[in-house]
Formats: sequence, C-alpha cells, structure tokens
Amino acid sequence: MEPHINNVQGADIIEADDEKLWFCVYTHPKQEGVAARGLKKIGGFEVFNPQLRIRKATRRGPVWFVESAFPGYIFVRFNLDLHLDNVRYATAVSKVVQFKSGYPVVPDVQVQELQALFGPDDIAILASDVSVGDSVRIVGGAFHDLVAVVQQVKPATERVQVLLEFLGRLTLVETDLDKVVKEERGHVAVQLLNLGGFGRRGETRAAF
Repeated sequence: MEPHINNVQGADIIEADDEKLWFCVYTHPKQEGVAARGLKKIGGFEVFNPQLRIRKATRRGPVWFVESAFPGYIFVRFNLDLHLDNVRYATAVSKVVQFKSGYPVVPDVQVQELQALFGPDDIAILASDVSVGDSVRIVGGAFHDLVAVVQQVKPATERVQVLLEFLGRLTLVETDLDKVVKEERGHVAVQLLNLGGFGRRGETRAAF
C-alpha cells in the first residue's frame, strides 16, 4: 500500500504559515544530511541540521570530521495538520518523534538559541586548542592512541608536555601540538595521577 502524501499548494503554505512549528524528526542512521536536503527540496521546509566539525586522531595524523550534533535527529518547521505525511514519508526520514500525548513541539526560542551557537551553516567547530589539565590522545609514533594529560603548553615552539602511563610507569612526553587531539577536560587527570603521582618514583621523561 502506497503511503498517502498530502498535496501542498502554495496558497496553503502561505495561509498556514503562522501555524508552522518546530518538530524533532528521527532519520535513518547517518542520514541526517540526506533527510535535510530532501525535505528542503520537496517542500521548501525550514530544516535545522546541527553538525560538529571535530578533529580526531587517525593513523595518518589528525583529521577533521563533520558529524551530527544529535545523531539520528534533525529539526523541521512545518504545519503538522497539513504536512505531516510529507515529512514522515520523505527520503531518509524514519518518523516524526511522537509520544503518547502526541507530537512534541520544540519551542522556537530553543531552536533559535541552538542556531545562534551553530551559525548560518549549521556547523560548530570544536576548539582544538589544548590547556594544562586537558585529556588528549596522541597521534602517531610509539605512543599512538594513548590518552595523556597536558602538563605544559609551549606556544612559541608549538610543543606540549603530557603525562601518560606507559609500560606501568608514568612518563612525561614532549611532542608537537599537532600530534595531540583533545579528548575532554580534567576527567582523566585524577586517574593518571592516582597511579603514583607526578614527580614520584616511576616517572620517566621522553620526547618525540
């Protein structure tokens, strides 16, 4: 049985414009972009697909990736009574998020706040700068993919000192800034320092 699609006329869109609200739409896995482009194309719907530009560690060095900020979800503004079928049967759309009480509306102010954060292109760049106490992942070399804690940043030489556990010992490593990728602030520091503490026996130093 073919899904029923409402025929949307231009006059209907203008007349119902004041009734357009933001709804959360669930997409097929990793298809947020496909769904967003399809909805804009078939009905001219206003779509907000927030994405993050993230620098990640790979074998070939740090690489920038663009990922969905809310994997599997996008926000679409439409008139529920007129255009529900147009949205839920669109390419790469799984469903419009629904609870027992109905389809929850996302307040305009919340969407506007998010849009302000992500900018006109709907993409926010996660800062790649590192600070003392940050948790970082090392890229390349003998310590590839190990997690460490930043101890000192040297902007003039673009070098950084990090503390990591290697072969059961705390090791102070100095490397290039572009060979570390920030993970999250502060959470790993306590775990590493609890292994024996910086400056105690078992600490070694290395550079690469």
